[in-house]
Amino acid sequence: SQQSEQHAIDCTRAWIEHVVIRLRLCPYASKPFLQEQIRYTVSDAEDDGELLNDFFGEALLIQDTTQEELTTTMLVAPKYKGNGVEFYDLYVYLTDLLESEDEDILNNEIQPAFFHPDWEFDGLPPDAALHFEKRAPFPVINLLRRKQLDQVVEEGLERGIIVNKEISEHNEKRLYEEGYDALTAIFAQIMDNPRQVRSTLSVHD
Repeated sequence: SQQSEQHAIDCTRAWIEHVVIRLRLCPYASKPFLQEQIRYTVSDAEDDGELLNDFFGEALLIQDTTQEELTTTMLVAPKYKGNGVEFYDLYVYLTDLLESEDEDILNNEIQPAFFHPDWEFDGLPPDAALHFEKRAPFPVINLLRRKQLDQVVEEGLERGIIVNKEISEHNEKRLYEEGYDALTAIFAQIMDNPRQVRSTLSVHD
């Protein structure tokens, strides 16, 4: 229904604002969020094949739109039935496909980032806060322009910084400071009423 689709979008927006941006988990997120350059779209996909079809449709739309109009897309899939492991397997499959020479639709111009409410990193205890680096209220594929990502990496190298390593170290520190229980609580708030998440939650410098 339209109401459930809006709820999925509201939850995704609240997650970006109150988790991703507040904890600075992604240096690319704040500007397009504040400038309303993120496209939010809800997929009815229940399985991998349907979700891949929607991914390619959204990726082609990004390619046909200027960066100023549309920086990135959040493809939200609240009906997707796969668990976190199956979603990760889809991520591996899609990434390999996009980077292969046989893929001639997107020409490796779009980079997907996957998030799932049940995402778990191998080798960590179930209550490790780091799992939240790849968790979202609903399964989400974030479609990013590879050109933008490459530019950020190159600018970092010019400053002597390995950007992805810096992000990873920062995220681990911030998530463990926040703690598993606090992150679980804010996710519950988001799902319950995404438009009224308390803005008084702790912010670490």
